Amino acid sequence: RAAFIGVFAPPPPRASSMPPEKLQLALGAAFGELRRGGDKGQVRRLWDWGVSVYRGVSWTYGAVSAFTNPWIARLLLAAVYTSARITCGVGGIIV
Repeated sequence: RAAFIGVFAPPPPRASSMPPEKLQLALGAAFGELRRGGDKGQVRRLWDWGVSVYRGVSWTYGAVSAFTNPWIARLLLAAVYTSARITCGVGGIIV
């Protein structure tokens, strides 16, 4: 990750005048914020929010596209109904 960010991120103007030790500490703090689990930084929270939105949109698109085709809708509903019958044990009583 560091090499990717180092290549594509524009250098800040203050970085050219900083000594290497201080620059290394600043980069370590920035990567530490990205890596932190419990107390998430702003970048990590924004990333998690984006992932959640992407997943929600993809699930919604999948559901809508599945139910526009009547054959797939019927197949999905039959699968859900059958799995519910098996889970509840109703299928064993009837057979």
